[in-house]
Amino acid sequence: MTEPSVSQSFLATIEKNASSLVSLGEPVLDNVLSKGYLRDIPLLGTLVSLGKIGDDIRGYYFVKKIWHFLKETKNISQEDRDRYIAEMELDEKKFDKACEQLLLIIEKLDAMEKAQIIGRLFKARVEKRITEDQFLVASQITDRMMHGDLVLLQQYEKIPDQKRQHLLGLRLLDLDKLRVRTAVAGSSVRQMFSLSEYGKILLAETKGL
Repeated sequence: MTEPSVSQSFLATIEKNASSLVSLGEPVLDNVLSKGYLRDIPLLGTLVSLGKIGDDIRGYYFVKKIWHFLKETKNISQEDRDRYIAEMELDEKKFDKACEQLLLIIEKLDAMEKAQIIGRLFKARVEKRITEDQFLVASQITDRMMHGDLVLLQQYEKIPDQKRQHLLGLRLLDLDKLRVRTAVAGSSVRQMFSLSEYGKILLAETKGL
């Protein structure tokens, strides 16, 4: 019997198994190392078969990140799931590449909170609040974010320009330079920061996190 591809297993998990995985509870080390916990979930079972998840601490944390990602998808309606799956099946090569990219991002995340954020972004993608490209770019930005950046983004109008420049580098803010004329100093340039497309997406999808 041919082993399903990673993308096929991902779709199968999204279709009906995300809630099953969440209901098993957050993975603990013994369950992951024994592999029994993993083989009941198509995506994890395929990753084990391909040697992408080993019986070590690294494999354990990869599974935990996937669990936190999938936990945020459990309330997607079946109608939205079915529509997303049908859309992905129209171009399997493109989806294979996108799925690989997503799993690479999840694997190297340095915080479980980031896996939750990407799970919420994926939910927004499936429910068509954002596009596939917006989802992938926002996920890459999430990977690059440092601890506390989300709080800075929420308060961007009140923080110093140095910290705004940091958010600008992450593509979370846009910068407009306005030429201001004053009676005393004449003409001067003033920097005006505003939420970028991806800043707006991340703020919208991470409320209450």
